[in-house]
Amino acid sequence: MSQQFIPIEDRPDLVRDMETNMILNINKDKIEQHRRLQEAKKKQRNELDELKSDVEQIKTMLRQLLENGTNG
Repeated sequence: MSQQFIPIEDRPDLVRDMETNMILNINKDKIEQHRRLQEAKKKQRNELDELKSDVEQIKTMLRQLLENGTNG
């Protein structure tokens, strides 16, 4: 199974795999940079989701305190 790659015109980071006809990025630095960016975005989304959950819990507790304060 020999891999033949043909460069993509005007795109030095890309080649076409003639066996699968796929376009491949051969710039390892850009690939790693993209992976780090995606991981940072995922971490940011997780932190935001956690903050939303915390705020919802605080709102629920405040409602309970207000209800108990007016009924007690």
